[in-house]
Amino acid sequence: MHFTMRRRIAMLTAHRSQNKKRSSFCHIIQLLLKCGIMEMKDSLMKDSQVIAALSALAQESRLGIFRVLVQCGPEGMAATKIGDHLSIPPSSMSFHLKELTHAGLISSRNEGRFVIYSANFQTMNGVIGFLTENCCGGNVCTPGSTCTTESASQS
Repeated sequence: MHFTMRRRIAMLTAHRSQNKKRSSFCHIIQLLLKCGIMEMKDSLMKDSQVIAALSALAQESRLGIFRVLVQCGPEGMAATKIGDHLSIPPSSMSFHLKELTHAGLISSRNEGRFVIYSANFQTMNGVIGFLTENCCGGNVCTPGSTCTTESASQS
């Protein structure tokens, strides 16, 4: 075991013995994260990140641009082709692409003289994960099942 890892585990053990009352599962996870022993790779997004993403998508042209880029996959599409596909003028396209980029929903790369935009699937999945974090009251959802309400079941 690496020396730093041993030291971090020792720090965790010492801290835990000092505060036995606070040895809940969540507290232990927080300490592991704080000490760097464990890291959250698939952590949920922060509220502000989700709000920025949803705000960017809450406009017809930007939603259309994002949907086109999701359909294109990681290869993406040139800004001019996106504009032609959705009939959006170049000046408006620049504004909408900037908003989507600032929200972290898309990224760009240069290929020759073209700027290629592609959807940021990590952000998209983060927003979906955030929105569905407590879906079905914390119970495991099956892909084929749908959430129903009383009014829907009465009809």
